[in-house]
Amino acid sequence: MRKEGRRRIFVDFTLVDYRTRVTGIPRVAYAYLEEGYALGDTYGLEVVPVYIQDGELIDARPFLVGSNLRRFRRQPGLRSLHQLLRSWLYFVLHVLRLGAVSCVVPFLRLASLLLSFEFFDLWKNVLHKGFRAGYFSLKRRVNGFLGKRVEFQPGEVLFMPAYWHDTRPGLYMRLRRRGLVLCPLVHDILPITHPEFYESPWREQFDRWVFEVLSHSEHIYYVSEFTRGSVAAVNASRFHRQLPGGTVLHHGRDFARSEQVPAEVTSPAVRAVREGPPYFLMVGSIEPKKHHLKVLAEFESLWRRGVQVQLVIVGGGGWKNGEIHEALSANPYLHGSLLWLEGVEDGDLALLYRDAAGLLQASEAEGFGLPLIEALSLGTPVLANDIPVFRELVAAHATFFDIHREGDLGARVERLIREGRQPVVDFSWPTWSEQARVLFEDLAARSRVAVPASGWKRLAA
Repeated sequence: MRKEGRRRIFVDFTLVDYRTRVTGIPRVAYAYLEEGYALGDTYGLEVVPVYIQDGELIDARPFLVGSNLRRFRRQPGLRSLHQLLRSWLYFVLHVLRLGAVSCVVPFLRLASLLLSFEFFDLWKNVLHKGFRAGYFSLKRRVNGFLGKRVEFQPGEVLFMPAYWHDTRPGLYMRLRRRGLVLCPLVHDILPITHPEFYESPWREQFDRWVFEVLSHSEHIYYVSEFTRGSVAAVNASRFHRQLPGGTVLHHGRDFARSEQVPAEVTSPAVRAVREGPPYFLMVGSIEPKKHHLKVLAEFESLWRRGVQVQLVIVGGGGWKNGEIHEALSANPYLHGSLLWLEGVEDGDLALLYRDAAGLLQASEAEGFGLPLIEALSLGTPVLANDIPVFRELVAAHATFFDIHREGDLGARVERLIREGRQPVVDFSWPTWSEQARVLFEDLAARSRVAVPASGWKRLAA
């Protein structure tokens, strides 16, 4: 039920899953959503997460377990508890589907021994698709009391911070024709500018869909000036579409909501890292563009010369990373000078940032660089590959190296160890709350739906 006298801002959560812990693009979407909830009463806004199904907007609040859990912790009450319980019901349905598939897999493995592995692969995929189709059919049936269809008015705004580039443009075009105002957030267009780092055919799909959506949007938000420039350059050289105006909106500081770092470590592995020699930290998904193998080669050279230093890699997932996984898993220094940690909790990650001798960011290309901001916000020195977006973000506060020049990174690491850790004390960056305030004020101004004068006065205050 819509709250009277308030403008609604819809936040697109299509393809964002149920996880309670999120990273990457979903983390940005959750940050804006949760800060938007908090700003609602102050600015006269109702922020509503939605996903697109069959050309309609569906209320996504029942399906966002992580967001509902964090909201209940921050604002306990019957309303937030009710929303949390509904989201857990959805989570149970998802687990049941996965459980049904996993129960069938052992029988397929037995069949594969009797016949062939090709048989196993074929029927595993067929049954998985069957269970998946059945699950989504069931999901539509329970939407009646879980996630209801949202009726929107022409002129209301849909902010798209996540996987709009993986959603068929036709779905957005149908909503636009009915009057919904589209405002996407562009994280990067690296699958177009650096296709060698991405899988086919997904990168070709990305190539086809991105500019179709952008050219039919009301306004575009970019996470960096570099990303905005990349979009303009590619459009001018290849697509020649009329794009709307755009605004650069940097990400906020991720650990700034409490402005505190935990006093104790919860993970034994993280505790062991902090008790050992000085360590340098890499944070992010495992994928070729981040140059884990080149960084590892630089540190192996240091270790062979007896330099007492640890390399701590925090991250998982990614793509085209088979060679990287194999090299890390087989490395003789693993569990010694080399640590590879996955699933690190936010509190432990904050402690790793704060106490590191430095953060390493060796990426060949990025749309932003949130680990740089997180580390510098906690006073940790940063070593960054010399690429334009990193210069844009932290030019005066980082030490830059050339990842393609052999020995350059290793020399800078050795120098930092010899000189001792010098905390960064003069770095400042907006919080997520501050960035969300800028965003939602701008989105509300773009809404073309009239509200009572009293509601607008609150928004403009």
